Amino acid sequence: MTNFLGFNPHDYMAKIKSHEEKYSPIPKGKYDCKVMHADEHVSKAGNRMIKLELEVVGPTHSGRRLWEYFGIWGDAQYNDIHRQKFTAFLSSIGCLNAGSLAEYKGKNANCYIAIEGDSNKIVSYSVTDNKKISGDDDLPF
Repeated sequence: MTNFLGFNPHDYMAKIKSHEEKYSPIPKGKYDCKVMHADEHVSKAGNRMIKLELEVVGPTHSGRRLWEYFGIWGDAQYNDIHRQKFTAFLSSIGCLNAGSLAEYKGKNANCYIAIEGDSNKIVSYSVTDNKKISGDDDLPF
């Protein structure tokens, strides 16, 4: 039988299994993350928010990417929670007085990561002076 796809899917099964292992959630814990991008974003519902892309730089799982969204405009109660977490993020990267989102790029943040379903979630940030973290601090969860 001729393979009409032009390739043999069975040849790719090992790559799929490797990909699944590579992108399964990282263990919960405290990670040093570098801000790769910070942009203003609009949600599917039309709400303005800040979107961050962070890359884990240590102590393990370097290179893994995480995304965070802060809805800091609009509904007061909902946004108050996001404003508190965003302020913790700003404190963690040492940019409480930043004039633009571009100033966040390249900064390091200490992130507490949890597993939610089949993916990771940043649950909180701790203050860092942009130095590498030790990794042996107690976790808040």
